[in-house]
Amino acid sequence: MLTEKTEFETSETSNGYSQVLELAAVMRASQAFTEETDSYHLLSKLMSILIEVAGAQRGCFVATRAAELYVEQIVEADSSVQPLRGGIPLNQFENVCQNLISYVAIKRHFVILEDAVTEGLFTQDPYVQRHKPKSVLGLPIIAQGELQGVLYLENNLTSGVFAAERLGVLHMLASQINYVQRLLGYYGSSQSIQEPKFGGALTSPMTPLTEREIEVLQWMAAGLSNKEIAVRLVMSAGTVKVHMRNLFGKLHVNNRVKAVTVATQLNLL
Repeated sequence: MLTEKTEFETSETSNGYSQVLELAAVMRASQAFTEETDSYHLLSKLMSILIEVAGAQRGCFVATRAAELYVEQIVEADSSVQPLRGGIPLNQFENVCQNLISYVAIKRHFVILEDAVTEGLFTQDPYVQRHKPKSVLGLPIIAQGELQGVLYLENNLTSGVFAAERLGVLHMLASQINYVQRLLGYYGSSQSIQEPKFGGALTSPMTPLTEREIEVLQWMAAGLSNKEIAVRLVMSAGTVKVHMRNLFGKLHVNNRVKAVTVATQLNLL
């Protein structure tokens, strides 16, 4: 089945295990920003976290430069990450399905192929015919209405690996990779990253969270559902929803993953 869509929000109704994986990935990425002083090591960590949460074996981050596409970061089957300083033009890089990446960049739609050899628009593509990949994902990375690049992932062992409900966290992680990559391009490799902008930086002073909102946030970061949080804090599920709505407003976010990301950035967790 071929799936296309333009939205990247992570559904709050995803199963609990998937949600815990996403929150853990966000926490690890935030910790990497805090601990890593070398920007290339940071990029490698972010790519490793991304392919792990996606369930991918290999892939790459393709950045846009002056309307051209360049392969910037490569992750191979053994999980080794290779940053390409300066990048390689996509049309010169043969280890991906170039046509799929170009299609995603032009259409600005994500593409999930559950079995690239037997379904979708690229069954006759030379790369697909030669390498016979199974699960394939192409995800456009968009910021402020502009295409920043394309995330390309493969799993060559299992069909149907990539889940649409995880596109939100994958888009967020890929956006951070793009953020670091573009800072490197501007400042050079000696630049360290001090102020990551997970899920959109706060642009106005934040109203302090109440003690109860912080408690809700902590249990939310642990992956508990609204009902489970209500039991822990001895309140109704409706009251938990009110606290969550208030803290979402104060953090300028609209879902759990973004709330935990921003809260971690602000040392609230």
